[in-house]
Amino acid sequence: MWTGDDTASLLYLSLLGAFLILVVARGQNLSGFLRYGLIWAAILGIAALGFAAWEDLRDDWFPPQTYLANGAVEVPRARSGHHEIVLRLDGRPVRFLVDTGATGISLPRDVAADVGIDVDALAFDGEAMTANGTVPFARARVGTVALGDRVDRDVPVAVNGGGLRTPLLGMSYLNRFGSVSIRRGVLTLTP
Repeated sequence: MWTGDDTASLLYLSLLGAFLILVVARGQNLSGFLRYGLIWAAILGIAALGFAAWEDLRDDWFPPQTYLANGAVEVPRARSGHHEIVLRLDGRPVRFLVDTGATGISLPRDVAADVGIDVDALAFDGEAMTANGTVPFARARVGTVALGDRVDRDVPVAVNGGGLRTPLLGMSYLNRFGSVSIRRGVLTLTP
């Protein structure tokens, strides 16, 4: 999804490209200047569009999970070294970091709001111990959590009131599967 930051980045890269073109073209004739200018503009434009579209294209090129005929789901290890899985919360896709050290499903405030939770109405009266210390959280529920054909209803979640920016998928969800295993960098969830 194209954002204001992407526009600012494209503008910055365009200005940088124009500066580089002027430096390279100094002392050359105008036709050479235009030719090199067009080449640099094309290179920078393609790079900027690729960078801006990476989030949308990443799942097509590097699928986060594979659904097997027996209902199992395979999740390859991401470049970060962790397993990331996409679930649909009330119909909206959310990328989670699989965290076997987490008790439940934890959502940052902005993600919770995106999936329809009224975060302003929540009471952040709970405390959770994280690797970064204690953070406040609020209890909430999500109408549906879907992974492929599997749909769980009325699922409890914790909305993080601290600085955590990544949705975490903990054991309360993983325990819904008959088997959870990791072999050769692939996490497999079997019904």
